[in-house]
Amino acid sequence: MQSKITILKPVLPDLFDPKFGGSITESPSSPLKYYQPVIDHLTTFAINKNFWYIADMVEGVILNMGGAYDMVHGFSAENSNARNADDLFKALHPDDLPLMFAYGKYLAGLYQQQSYRKRIAFKPTLYARLLNDNMQYNWVMMQMINPITDTNGVPLFGLAFVTDISHIKTDGVCFMSIYDSSTNSCSHFFCDKQHKVLTTLQPLPKITKRGMDVLRLLSVGYNSKQIAAELGIAIKTVDNHRQHLLSKMTAGSTAELVAIAVKAGLI
Repeated sequence: MQSKITILKPVLPDLFDPKFGGSITESPSSPLKYYQPVIDHLTTFAINKNFWYIADMVEGVILNMGGAYDMVHGFSAENSNARNADDLFKALHPDDLPLMFAYGKYLAGLYQQQSYRKRIAFKPTLYARLLNDNMQYNWVMMQMINPITDTNGVPLFGLAFVTDISHIKTDGVCFMSIYDSSTNSCSHFFCDKQHKVLTTLQPLPKITKRGMDVLRLLSVGYNSKQIAAELGIAIKTVDNHRQHLLSKMTAGSTAELVAIAVKAGLI
């Protein structure tokens, strides 16, 4: 699998606008209904405590939210919807905030530059620290689901699925990875003040596209039989891919394999 590293400049809060514009008349009448099948799927196979939210990127608010509200300080079932995006930003670690803004700005521009077919191949994941109700910063993995855009590719609504990975990641830096399923490549994004960490990164192992499919399904808890049914391949083939992955990632178990993959930004 091909991989590359891109360095971005942090974006200060005063320079980041969560309202991306776009023609709202071109969107579905109910983003929640549009995303509900995806939410159900992700929630069913999540690897740890999680929550999700749908961002309205025209008005700059959180349109809907569900799951483990205690992962976000100050959020609750009663006041989680139709909130200003700043409420979520306040829960991010201050050191991570300018980096997250840089990654968000990059993603918005990337979607506008690509065709719909190319956009749906992108699987962005961001790794940052989030303040919970116990006033602790936990590392979380934010999987950004393909946004609803207007005809010009401007994001209108987006679904984010946020998973607590503090049992896997306890240190390091805030970064973003984008897996492109159309080219079987994974790009890593850091901000320029993090240049020192780049020297510690290990080269990503060469993993085939089918191997990545198996890895992603393993990460959400599928067993060999379920993976075989999902991908339309034999169970023995799945087991072979699993063994190859364990060897390439020098992992002793599936759990360790998933942990290594998360830390490397592969899933």
